[in-house]
Amino acid sequence: MRMRKIMQRLVMVLVLALTLISPLETVSSAASETVRAAEAGGENHTDPVISDVKDSDCENTDTAMPDNENPGADEPDTVEPQPVLQGLIRDENGNLFYYKDGVKIKNTWKAVNGSKYYFGKSGKAYVGKRKVGKATYYFAVNGKRKTGWRTINGKKYYFSPKNGKMVTGKKTISHYLCYFSEKGVLLRKIDKNKKMVALTYDDGPSIYTPRVLKTLKENNSVATFFVVGNRVPTYSDTVKKAHDMGCEIGNHTYEHKCLTRISETEVRRQISRTNKNVKKVTGQTPVIMRPTGGATNPNVKQWVGMPSIIWSIDTLDWKTRNAGSTKKAVLDHVKDGDIVLMHDLYSATATASETIIPELVRRGYQLVTVSELAECRGGMKETGAYYSFRK
Repeated sequence: MRMRKIMQRLVMVLVLALTLISPLETVSSAASETVRAAEAGGENHTDPVISDVKDSDCENTDTAMPDNENPGADEPDTVEPQPVLQGLIRDENGNLFYYKDGVKIKNTWKAVNGSKYYFGKSGKAYVGKRKVGKATYYFAVNGKRKTGWRTINGKKYYFSPKNGKMVTGKKTISHYLCYFSEKGVLLRKIDKNKKMVALTYDDGPSIYTPRVLKTLKENNSVATFFVVGNRVPTYSDTVKKAHDMGCEIGNHTYEHKCLTRISETEVRRQISRTNKNVKKVTGQTPVIMRPTGGATNPNVKQWVGMPSIIWSIDTLDWKTRNAGSTKKAVLDHVKDGDIVLMHDLYSATATASETIIPELVRRGYQLVTVSELAECRGGMKETGAYYSFRK
């Protein structure tokens, strides 16, 4: 009996020792074997006392930190919000655009700080002379629409300060009477404050008219040609050339008849037939006429239906047929606002013109048409007769 108690205590000590150094499964197995051995040695036994060990006590108690709490873990990239593009933006190529809430505007005008821009189909701001719709405008290198006088590739243009549109045709700008081509190029400019003269040629056209035109063109000048209607078809090219140069084509009756000696019906026929021939060639109907020999009266003025242009200097070239006397008649007597009478039927007159025209220009005269002279000096009435437009 005593020996059995000793054995039981030894078993309990062994079990406790194994519990401290082995997992629960090992302890349990060894204890079972020991108990069985002890039971084999005696009939009565007491169950060994085993420590209360849980599975969790045998697990690794080190707890891993969550990624977001681990200083060594990689952090996700931070996405910065992109600014929304607004207003005028210039790209790396220097092109200018306009953005509204991040969207590029296209095919539209835009006013920015008092300046106007136009953005085309790609959104890029227009630069230079550009067409928008049916009108042409000018935009500076910074995209701003510009007005007034502009020189482009050596040619002068004018863009209206009112709406920015390029001007064509005839336009009074300040104290200048200006003419522009269909493409907007300045052709001629008349200063209303400077002296001017209207040279006129009657009874043509003729084979000598081109010589007069050549001299006029070389001196950037124009004149008025009072043509005889039945001669126009024969010299249609010359008439058209004069018109295209900016010269004025006036009516000098159809058959060079004295209007004070014929009926109203015949007067009207002389005027209408000439007008018809001139319009057929130039596309424009004459707005002034010169009665044959300068002969007119109140009835004739009514019947012709347009201003009658006489003259203040008669060169008598038709009589002298002398270039020297023709030059002297003009250059010795000319004044600002004069209307000079010559005839392009004669070679001597064409020769005289080759001196008269450049000399007048040298003296500071502007050589203009009769209608231009009248416009610069107060205008004309339909039934009036005019000898000059001197101040």
